[in-house]
Amino acid sequence: SLLVSDDFTDIIYEVSPTGVLSTFLQGIQSPNGIVESLDGSELYVAQTFSSVSPFVFDDRVWRVPLTPDGPGTPEVLASLGGSGANDGVTLDSRGRVYVAANVDGEVWRIDPNTGEVVLVAENMPFVASLAFGEGDFNRTSIYATQLFGGIVWELPVGVTGAGSTQ
Repeated sequence: SLLVSDDFTDIIYEVSPTGVLSTFLQGIQSPNGIVESLDGSELYVAQTFSSVSPFVFDDRVWRVPLTPDGPGTPEVLASLGGSGANDGVTLDSRGRVYVAANVDGEVWRIDPNTGEVVLVAENMPFVASLAFGEGDFNRTSIYATQLFGGIVWELPVGVTGAGSTQ
């Protein structure tokens, strides 16, 4: 199945292989980027807003335990500081989470095991989606898109993405 976030609600949906839509998790306001841990035991969720009417930006990243019975109770993994408006996320081959803080123009790395939070890049206005390079792209770089303006940045991070085959 696939998980789909909806940042104008508090719902993460699950879509079955046959196309059936159901609620996977409800309760994290404005879930945006989502990524599963390397071992499949946790889901990491970037929160964009704490309110959508009126818009109030949020800087939290959540950890949701995944059990055979479904998702457990979400807990805050990290708060990134600043305005936030967290957007896209990706995971490296060491299990660390990278988060685009859209309004602040920053990319952060969070180590779920140690709690360490590191600023990876800044001065990237409206940074949005993040993905590790594959194919002909550098596998030890994250490629980040700009929400407005059409820019794609390359961020060398010295480690491959979680799904890398090399």
